[in-house]
Amino acid sequence: MLRNRKQKADSSSLTAEQESTVPLRGSYDDDEKAMSGQDQVAVRTQKSWKSGPGRLLMDLLYAINDIIPSLQIVSDASESDVRQLDPFKAYVAIPFDIQNPEHKQALKDFWEVCHSSTTLDWSGDKTHASEQWKKLGFQGIDPATDFRGGGAFSLHNLLYLANSQPQDFNRLIDEQASLPFAIAGINVTMMLLHLLQLTSAKTCFSTSHTSTSVTKLCRRNFIRMLLNDVARDDIPADDDTWNKRLSKAFGEAYCVAFLLLEKIWQREGANIMQFNSVLLKCKAEMEEKLRFATSLEELWES
Repeated sequence: MLRNRKQKADSSSLTAEQESTVPLRGSYDDDEKAMSGQDQVAVRTQKSWKSGPGRLLMDLLYAINDIIPSLQIVSDASESDVRQLDPFKAYVAIPFDIQNPEHKQALKDFWEVCHSSTTLDWSGDKTHASEQWKKLGFQGIDPATDFRGGGAFSLHNLLYLANSQPQDFNRLIDEQASLPFAIAGINVTMMLLHLLQLTSAKTCFSTSHTSTSVTKLCRRNFIRMLLNDVARDDIPADDDTWNKRLSKAFGEAYCVAFLLLEKIWQREGANIMQFNSVLLKCKAEMEEKLRFATSLEELWES
């Protein structure tokens, strides 16, 4: 059972360089106000139908909607909501570059927070290579190779987990654990970006079969969770502040998803050969959470 959300410490941030214009940003300080009357009824109905005959009926309606999309039983995220993620979409697509001072510092911070006893020479581009990275769940001696999939943002999320959930982080990086921590974390980032449709990268999630209606519902709820959390106090006008706040909100969902992945891994008694199948089960269970949650707090509690 995942615990309730706690007060989190801010993690290291990566700066995004973008040329996109700032979209119109509305207020999302109340979940109910951010929804149309029809959507409010839909959310309340979903919660009351989470199990039993109502759940079967709801799944049947989704299946019918997949066959006959014109029924529009489930609405997708609104265009205005999606546009507000445009700067963030560019931000999460920034590739990891060891020659970028901020990326290199983030990698050093990650090395230090892992409490590694090995001292690395960071003076050159390749001197950070070490067998110790493999013990942290990377595939080779140079972590930059693995970050090519999730970019600098996947490193940011690993750091967010380390700073916000230190006890879980220390348990997960235990070199005796069977779950490959770093690769798992990179894939969790990719999984959530796929749910938001913020990446087109080819992964095991690209070919997973999910109801179109469920996908729309999860994406809509997920986007609203992020926007509501970002605008809780005031509306940031600049892209840099906007992206940092979205990154922090995304980080909360990331922690929930990573701990869910660990739970499934242990439940299945999985090994590395079952890695992709566990990832897909994690995606399915995360979608289940997103179907019924209206805030990041509820995501933690579910």
